[in-house]
Amino acid sequence: MGNLDHVARLSAADHGLAVFTVARPDGSVHASVVSAGVLDDPVDGSPGVAAVVGGGTRKLDLLRQVGRATLVFKDGFDWSAVAGPIRLIGPDAAPSSCGRTLSPPTPVAPDSRARRRP
Repeated sequence: MGNLDHVARLSAADHGLAVFTVARPDGSVHASVVSAGVLDDPVDGSPGVAAVVGGGTRKLDLLRQVGRATLVFKDGFDWSAVAGPIRLIGPDAAPSSCGRTLSPPTPVAPDSRARRRP
């Protein structure tokens, strides 16, 4: 799993919390803190990243529009970002999407330790 091992450690170190971002139509960023972590995709079994997003929220509407998101996991100054296409899974998933999670992940910071600040 490579980077996902690091993401799993960071998620556990910060109580399963991550910063979740998705682009708004005007290009600005919608950001919040969500429960998230590494999880096998329930549709195809591939490893990926999952986040809990409430139904009927602006974030969910934006995810349907944009189809991509970024999650940032951190422990102090050690961090890693995962970005990519999403799959919504759950009761509020759009019927046409058959569910969408953050899988497959695209690491934004392949070695977040290289990004540490003194």
